[in-house]
Amino acid sequence: MSIARRAILAGLLAVAQPASAGQHVVRCESGSWSGHSIAQMNDGSFRSVDDKIGYKETIYIFSDEIGSQGVIVYGSEKIPATTVNRYRTYTTLTYTFGGVSNMDTIFDTGLVFNQYGKASFGDLPTASTFFNKCHTGE
Repeated sequence: MSIARRAILAGLLAVAQPASAGQHVVRCESGSWSGHSIAQMNDGSFRSVDDKIGYKETIYIFSDEIGSQGVIVYGSEKIPATTVNRYRTYTTLTYTFGGVSNMDTIFDTGLVFNQYGKASFGDLPTASTFFNKCHTGE
């Protein structure tokens, strides 16, 4: 990670929350995330498929404290996020991006699950979950 990128992250950390022992930075490299999608078809049936999605570099900056505000840096965009759950080995964040509500679960090991539901192909519901192994403590 470049010095300029580290300086930007340091500034975002200061804005996201005061420094604390429960504060985290998790960086996911750009690339393909694997997962699964369930979608309703035009005939009313449902189809379940293995799926992939391409994401830009994503950096999660958050605190363990439920209700605290963090930030997700997706490429050059900064997205506000809220910590909604903390359990022994993971933290769950919620946020809205592109008009879609997301819930990401970030494990202390760096494994990240990205989940969202939305309407596709008009009004047909789709639910997707993708995962990636990311870097912690950067």
